[in-house]
Amino acid sequence: WLDDEGAIRTVSFERTLEGFVAEAQWVAAAGSVLLNERAEFAAVLLDEGVWTFTWQIDLTAPGADAVRLGSPGSHGRTGGGYGGFAWRLPAGRDVDVRTPLASGEEAVHGTVAPWVAWSASFAEGPATVVLAAADEVTAADPWFVRVDSYPGIGSALAWDQEAVVLPGSPLRRRF
Repeated sequence: WLDDEGAIRTVSFERTLEGFVAEAQWVAAAGSVLLNERAEFAAVLLDEGVWTFTWQIDLTAPGADAVRLGSPGSHGRTGGGYGGFAWRLPAGRDVDVRTPLASGEEAVHGTVAPWVAWSASFAEGPATVVLAAADEVTAADPWFVRVDSYPGIGSALAWDQEAVVLPGSPLRRRF
């Protein structure tokens, strides 16, 4: 551990009929609160084996200063823009990752599209996961995709530049 690492502490967790609402604080190593986080998750069974999930996160700067969220990509690493929503998937075969205009890990990683889909054959059978942005701001974030090194998809909040959380103006992402 480095002496500059903070923590994310859960402040509250409430189960809802379809999921949960959680609140957390991002705390600096010195103990000050850098960000307040509110996350909402819901899952609804549409049909046998077909679910819809909604996930929303709001990050709020509690003080008078803006908070900058970076990534390896915002610090110069090509293709290393992390942050945002991430979903690590189980190992699968015959992976097909795609957006409306691109197909394959290399073509999809870093693209901006309204949705990204991941299909594969898993031990329990075939499945497809689709992440869709629920608003224009979320849809402007590039997709982060991994197939060969590990199976995962998500959005890249800080692809090649830092995301900034301004005081009094929550940063929101919704899928």
